[in-house]
Amino acid sequence: MFTHAGVEFEDSTLGFPEFWAKKAAGDYKYGQVPEFTTADGTKLYHTAAIMSYLAKTLGDGSMFPTDAMTFYDIDVQIQANDALMSKYNPFFLPLFPSYHKKEESDKLFTDFITTHLPAYLENFEATLSKSKGKNLYSDNLTYG
Repeated sequence: MFTHAGVEFEDSTLGFPEFWAKKAAGDYKYGQVPEFTTADGTKLYHTAAIMSYLAKTLGDGSMFPTDAMTFYDIDVQIQANDALMSKYNPFFLPLFPSYHKKEESDKLFTDFITTHLPAYLENFEATLSKSKGKNLYSDNLTYG
C-alpha cells in the first residue's frame, strides 16, 4: 500500500525472542502484532483495522472503497483469509502446541489440505469470477 501510494516507510520485523520479551513487558496493547506507528506516534493495532486506516489515509484515499457493498465484499475476503490462516497456523507455527505433536499436527495438515483449503479456493474462485474491473474489486486498487 505504501509503495502504491508512493510513501516511504520503515518495515520493522521482530524475531520470536524479541517479540516474547516485548509481549511479557506489556508493550503491545492487545498482546500481539502487528502494531503500526503513525508519523505523530499514535500506535494502531489489528491487521484489518490498520489496512482500513491506511487505505483511507494514503495517497488520495482511493484504496478504500466508498461503495458499501464493495467494502462488505473486501471485509468478507479479509475475514475468510483470517479463518483460513487459523486452520493453517496450528500445524505450521512452532508457537502452537499442536505443532509439536506429530499425530495431531498431521491430522490438522490433512484436514487443511482436504477440507479447508479446497473450500476457501472454491469461494475465492467465485469471487474472482465476479470481478468488476481490472483489479479484484474495481478498477482502482483497493486494500482488499
